[in-house]
Amino acid sequence: MQLVDRNICFACGKDNPQGMRLPMVADENGARVEYLIPVHFQGWSGITHGGIVATLLDELMAWSVRSRGYSTVTAEMSVRFRKPVRVGERVYGQGWVVSEQGRLIHTAAKLSNQDRVVFAEATGKLWRVDSSLPRTGGECHDSDGQR
Repeated sequence: MQLVDRNICFACGKDNPQGMRLPMVADENGARVEYLIPVHFQGWSGITHGGIVATLLDELMAWSVRSRGYSTVTAEMSVRFRKPVRVGERVYGQGWVVSEQGRLIHTAAKLSNQDRVVFAEATGKLWRVDSSLPRTGGECHDSDGQR
């Protein structure tokens, strides 16, 4: 399976005008992001839609494997919502690898505010598709559009 996206991923694609354009950072410790939730991602009045919160967590887990050079897809994900995330609020996310079992990579992520109050947490299983990525962080996708 070849993963191709052409830099229009809803979460991190810089060329997607309707996307989140998340400024993801990946290194040997995993992934992190700082993001101000825009009002157009609202669910209930003043509260960020849960699907957007889950998307942030999913992307953090996916990016947590970048320094290992893996291309992955999410096979399973579990989210625990602890506190509502207000629209207009800045969130801080972290994602990391918990363990590897062959092509299955166990990951985790969390979103919090600047005071380290946790809004949501996730665990996930990522399926490694290939090893075509460079072993450094960088843009959302490489020059071939792969993730």
